[in-house]
Amino acid sequence: MKISYNWLSELVDLKKIKPELLSKQIAEHCFEVEKLISSTDQKFQFSNVIIAKVLHFEKHPNADRLRVVKLEIGGGKIIDPVVCGANNFVEGDLVALALPGAVIPQNIHSEKHETFVLEKAVIRGVESQGMICAAFELGLVNQPEERPEILILPKTAKLGMKLEDHLTFKQKKSDFILELALPANRPDLFSHLGIAREISGILDLKKLPYANGLEKKDKISVKAKKKLEIELKDKELCSYYLGAKIKVKIGPSPLFIKERLEAIGLRSVNNVVDITNYVMHEVGEPLHAFDAKFVQEKIIVRKAHAGEEFTTIDHKNRKLDHEMLVISDTHKTLAIAGIMGGVESEVTEKTEEIILEAANFNAASIRKTSKQLGLRTDASALWEKGLHPKQAIIGLNRALELLKEYANAEVLEFSEVGKIEEKKKLIKFNPKEINSLLGTDFEPTKIKQFLTRVGLKIQGANALAAEVPYYRTEMYDYADLADEILKITGTNDVEKKALQIQKVTFEINEDKPFVQAKELMVGFGFNEVQNYSFVSEDDINKSGKEGENRHLKVKNPLSGEQAFLKRTLLIPILKNIRDNSRYFEAFKLFEIGKGYLSFLNEVDLLTFMVYDKNLSNEMLLAKTKGYLEEFVSRYHKDPIKYRSMKGSLVTVSCGNIELGSIGLVDGTMMRNFDLPNPAAFASLDLEKLWSSKKPTAYNSYSKFPGKVLDVSMFVEKDFSWSRALEVINQYGGNYLVAVQIFEADYLYSQNKLPEFHRKLIEKNQRNIAFHLVFQAPDRTLKDSEVSPIYDKIVGELQSKLNAEIR
Repeated sequence: MKISYNWLSELVDLKKIKPELLSKQIAEHCFEVEKLISSTDQKFQFSNVIIAKVLHFEKHPNADRLRVVKLEIGGGKIIDPVVCGANNFVEGDLVALALPGAVIPQNIHSEKHETFVLEKAVIRGVESQGMICAAFELGLVNQPEERPEILILPKTAKLGMKLEDHLTFKQKKSDFILELALPANRPDLFSHLGIAREISGILDLKKLPYANGLEKKDKISVKAKKKLEIELKDKELCSYYLGAKIKVKIGPSPLFIKERLEAIGLRSVNNVVDITNYVMHEVGEPLHAFDAKFVQEKIIVRKAHAGEEFTTIDHKNRKLDHEMLVISDTHKTLAIAGIMGGVESEVTEKTEEIILEAANFNAASIRKTSKQLGLRTDASALWEKGLHPKQAIIGLNRALELLKEYANAEVLEFSEVGKIEEKKKLIKFNPKEINSLLGTDFEPTKIKQFLTRVGLKIQGANALAAEVPYYRTEMYDYADLADEILKITGTNDVEKKALQIQKVTFEINEDKPFVQAKELMVGFGFNEVQNYSFVSEDDINKSGKEGENRHLKVKNPLSGEQAFLKRTLLIPILKNIRDNSRYFEAFKLFEIGKGYLSFLNEVDLLTFMVYDKNLSNEMLLAKTKGYLEEFVSRYHKDPIKYRSMKGSLVTVSCGNIELGSIGLVDGTMMRNFDLPNPAAFASLDLEKLWSSKKPTAYNSYSKFPGKVLDVSMFVEKDFSWSRALEVINQYGGNYLVAVQIFEADYLYSQNKLPEFHRKLIEKNQRNIAFHLVFQAPDRTLKDSEVSPIYDKIVGELQSKLNAEIR
């Protein structure tokens, strides 16, 4: 939410608080301030955009909706032709022309709105020599405009001047813009009046008469000789509707309205449209104006017909369903309620009469419709949070006041349909409860003072109750009252006390196994990542492991990037590896999360990856294998078994249970996910691992020294580690307490292999050596006790694994 400091200073007394201090105090007491920007320090993201004059235009020979434009950029220099899709300009207008090589911050035709560099392009057979830009494309407004219109510049702008120079020169009065991160459950804050109310109470600042005057406009004061015909067919989705037919004179907006709208990133259109936007950002009530000559007989608020289609003012055809609320007349749809109007009834320079709408729409309905259509506007963003019906009265009264002054407005017809329930909300509270919650000892009179400051009316002497103002829809109990007091006093003044543990409970903690697993991985030196549960169709195809038909498709995804539920954790971690490899040569990542195999069939998975650009594939796999075996050993005493699958993928089992897989990221996936170097991964089904966990027997450590004997041998290249460990453990008896690998040819990088290792590779052999640790709990072992066991192990390795002892 963008708030203008200059605009705010007309609502609350800020004479003694500079913007920097105000920003700091809001952050400390109210909510997060994301940015504080000076209008004089504005940085423009576009380049090579100049002011040009439209000399002539004609219809594109091969496209009905395109124009071919001839422009002048000063000094008699002509740019011709330029293809343009907008139609809101006439000959003689000054526009923003981007020339080839220009940087355009926001691509209006792309879902992600990414930056691009303009090039000459052939559009339907005509080579365009540039692009006439809209305000959104230049980054001058935050959201795509409702109409696909280009930026029209004032006649006083200098032809051929760089646009950034013109915009900087135009800023006569400096302002500061506060970008605020507001809580979603506080719709009352999403306006300048709302912010003025909040900081007035929390920071103890004086509200000015201008703000008090706006708040007093909560009674209907509209007078008209004739009633406007309005029919509410669905009172659950629209409980209250105000409509006024008004005679107006369309023209430019006054300078103060233009400046304030531009300061918060909105473009001026005309006085009527600007006033509806101005009122929404001033008092927090979305309004909509229809051109009255296109409204037949009466206004009808109803649900859309099944399969109904409607063209909104952005010239896009929308398919509606029977759950969506619309505004219509007796013959046609005029608007998608609370979201966007239609192209046919939009206000233009030819409009003579308007129907001004102020209503109260159901928040859930607006949110659902906006999401289904993929259409979010400033109005829908407010409606979906839930507004009180009284906002409609305040908004309409303020708009009429401005229209009368700046558009020669005369109300011809007016109607109020529906009722506002004047039910008071009381929160009963005890000062002791609030002090206990906050850890404070405020006197009851002090608590009353605090709550009165934020607009609450306190009733009673002993048993207290707070009357909540209509716009604080989120307040329900004494904890909400305590929160208001904490915002006033600030957390810095809360006394710090040691946590008092009153009792010990032994409840089952379902998250404990996950916490322990994460602690293990962190102990191994891994960093945890947490990714979304969704993947895109493109990512699924890149992985090449599972087809799209095996993934659960999301019915109403937020975007194409979140169209499917992931079956494994591998895809998002591959993207994590790609992103981190730009900055680090070696790192280890893990994630614990859900894999969605089918509907209502979810599994808990652990996936970890090892990336090191300086290690060979064998060494990467060996390190990953070591972490895997160490992790599984915390739950099982049985050795891991491996079974080769296709490619570099190997199945991991323990006992008779298949736990997961281990392998290297293959070349295809490396290319598809832009990995510069190989990486090794392992994935485990944690549910299977934990459900098959065997009881752990604990023995005390021996205080007697152990004996360490080494066995070194040459083995075949396809030597099985798990088989060797089985043999050693099988014949090691009770005295064998540990087996440690201390030498193997793939523990070296390829360019550092000793000479005899290289010769082994040529013979299709490899070298390996173990430490065998023997120890007794009650005495020091003698050589005569250990030697027979050691000899037996060596003999079995020779006979069963064809090992050559060296």
